[in-house]
Amino acid sequence: MFSLRFFLIVVLFATLVWRADYAYAQKTEITSLELDRTELSLQCEPGRRSPLTQCGGDMVINVSTVTNDNSKTAQIQYKINAGKILGEGKNVKWDLSGVGKGTYTINAAMEGCNGNGCEAARSVSIVDCPDCGCGLIECGTISILEPGDPDESGRLVFTASVSGSAADTIEYKWTVVGGEILEGQGTPSILVKLTKDVASPASVTLDLDFNDEKINTYCPRTVTKTISEKP
Repeated sequence: MFSLRFFLIVVLFATLVWRADYAYAQKTEITSLELDRTELSLQCEPGRRSPLTQCGGDMVINVSTVTNDNSKTAQIQYKINAGKILGEGKNVKWDLSGVGKGTYTINAAMEGCNGNGCEAARSVSIVDCPDCGCGLIECGTISILEPGDPDESGRLVFTASVSGSAADTIEYKWTVVGGEILEGQGTPSILVKLTKDVASPASVTLDLDFNDEKINTYCPRTVTKTISEKP
């Protein structure tokens, strides 16, 4: 009888130890912290442009916390030293909009976890745009002046205002919605007759061609004026 009782106690103890080891082995752990990018570029200084589309673009990083068991219920807490975290859980976004040049860290830690595998950290660098060598581009400003009062036939004159541009030659292309260009296409001013029976608002759009590849690529070239009242 004593031997049987002793045997049962040994078996029970071994079972408890095995279960404890098994539970520890199955503990949810963070295996990696993944970022879709680890370097972001700032915009060029005012007046300069870069052909690299990533410069000054999206400053939000996708963050994914990976666990050994792909647990969907793991509670993850994030600590950062710049920007803000958008969302919660294992997949979030790290918004670094408006943050200046430097190196910044994100730390992911699992709630209620102790020991190894409970947290992970990564760093992201924000750097100056590596290619702002296109030189200073004088874009200037473009607008369409107020047309003033219509003449006795209900016609309006729209005039382009282009100032501060480095372009030597400018081509003008006008488009009118809710009206007709009577004269002036291709020049800085057009004479327009608006159509009364077209639903408001009418609009006048100006597209400019500066005959300069850099200015055409990096500077605003289109402006629209809406006319809410028709003669």
